[in-house]
Amino acid sequence: MGNRFERDDRVRLQKAMAVRFAYKAHGLAKRTNWIKRQGTVVRVARVADHVSVLWDDRASVDQWPTRALEKI
Repeated sequence: MGNRFERDDRVRLQKAMAVRFAYKAHGLAKRTNWIKRQGTVVRVARVADHVSVLWDDRASVDQWPTRALEKI
């Protein structure tokens, strides 16, 4: 597995992934700036290749593959 994430690590999407999301969401009323969005790791799956991230501007937790995130 790529990066080793721990609970409470600050993360963001990798640049290439963030750019793809930024251009994909052009039809939505409220756009999320994925390039600048940052979050905190709240749970790390030891068996599967994903982490749970609480983004700064959200109340719910999202699961992301570790290859899509980078530490800040």
